Amino acid sequence: MRWSYDRREGDIAVLVDEQGNSCEIAVNALPSEAVEGMLLRQTDSGFVADGEATEARRRQVLSLQERLLGRGKR
Repeated sequence: MRWSYDRREGDIAVLVDEQGNSCEIAVNALPSEAVEGMLLRQTDSGFVADGEATEARRRQVLSLQERLLGRGKR
């Protein structure tokens, strides 16, 4: 399952899955490189950063912003 690291509230991380469901877990249960906005995969041994999916989502968001601001290709 893939989760998005939505926000940190003290020692708690709020994650949101692809269906919009959220869960709260201890920040120390996440990989040390985890930052808000990063996509994570849940495995049997815990959470791992999904750098490829995070980068793909970042590119999608930038493309959308460019289109919305009229700077994208038409």
